[in-house]
Amino acid sequence: MNTTPPASDDLGGGMELRRFIAPEIVLGRGALDRAGRHVAAYQGRKILLVTDENVRRAGWCGRVEESLRQAGCAYAIFDRLTPNPKDHEIMAGVDFYLRQGCDVLLAVGGGSVIDCAKCIGAAAANQRHILRFLDSTEGLLPAPPLICVPTTAGSGADVSQFAVVLDTRRRVKVALIGRSFVPEVTLVDPETIATLPPEYTAACGMDALIHALEAYLSNASSPITDLYALEAARLIRPHLIQAVNDSTNMQSHQAMMLGSLLAGMAFSNAGLGLIHAMGHAAGGLLDATHGAVLAAVFPSAARYQFANAAPRCRAFLRAMHPDFKIDCEDEALQALLDDFQELRNELGLPRTLAELGVRHSDLSALARNALQDVCLATAPVAPTLEDLEELFKEAYGRQ
Repeated sequence: MNTTPPASDDLGGGMELRRFIAPEIVLGRGALDRAGRHVAAYQGRKILLVTDENVRRAGWCGRVEESLRQAGCAYAIFDRLTPNPKDHEIMAGVDFYLRQGCDVLLAVGGGSVIDCAKCIGAAAANQRHILRFLDSTEGLLPAPPLICVPTTAGSGADVSQFAVVLDTRRRVKVALIGRSFVPEVTLVDPETIATLPPEYTAACGMDALIHALEAYLSNASSPITDLYALEAARLIRPHLIQAVNDSTNMQSHQAMMLGSLLAGMAFSNAGLGLIHAMGHAAGGLLDATHGAVLAAVFPSAARYQFANAAPRCRAFLRAMHPDFKIDCEDEALQALLDDFQELRNELGLPRTLAELGVRHSDLSALARNALQDVCLATAPVAPTLEDLEELFKEAYGRQ
């Protein structure tokens, strides 16, 4: 494994062979009202519309349903899911999908809703429990068509080949990856994030920015993913605070939705790293908001995995802050850490795992779970179990 990311002016580590996967994308205000015509193009017998109660209350699901009726699409609604999609919720969705005779999926919601829809499709098509996809994704039947309408700016689930599931028995979030989890179409409408609570906008934005950062410093980055990651950083960093503080600021919402989209395509094809591996482990234990957990583990994880990546840290900083000046490149990592921690504090996100409810007695189990996370495959530095134990102690924040 290459433990040092290429310098900022290298072409993706010497133009190593890479592939790039992305769905069809429709971007702009009013995109969600086109759901019916896109779904109808697949000529399905019946659509499974996957959503949740919050999205229905916000009114976005109602507009999508109207577009389905206008297009003459038969549909059934599955909304029995909670944040961080649980294995049993997904399998309940599979049962509902099959009993209703559905053959196309439409997800309207945030990352949890979209991941749930992805998993329902893959598990139904292959007639296997969703956690069995951890064993192998080879030889799988294609999932049914999935159209997404994201209502948050952060997860990137609507464009990625990842799906995250909460294994409730082990209390750990597991990341599944494969072509079966890539949606066919995503309809990205910036109006949808105007109804998000500020704390959720903050957590989602932090998630998206870390997607861009880890993709840019991944050992599987490429010239294409680098472009997306840096542009995502340029869009997200100056607009996130505005989006949190002013729900009527459509310019900031547009920037956040586009930034999240670009960061999603970057990490989908370049992978993630240690920050997400630690975040999945702690998030599974706590069933907590993903971006809040990432904020707590960020300093320790980033300091460890980016220690030898000063040129790329500087390039990412300059994408976020075009006027950024640094006298010595060796100071780039600390400057990057300082900038993220300043942002975290402005957003009011947790500083330690202890604040989120993690106990000291949980730390060893968290380290073992993080060591198994698929995100470590593209981390610039591969940690040992002992390394992870120390990093979780540091992120815990109490002596």
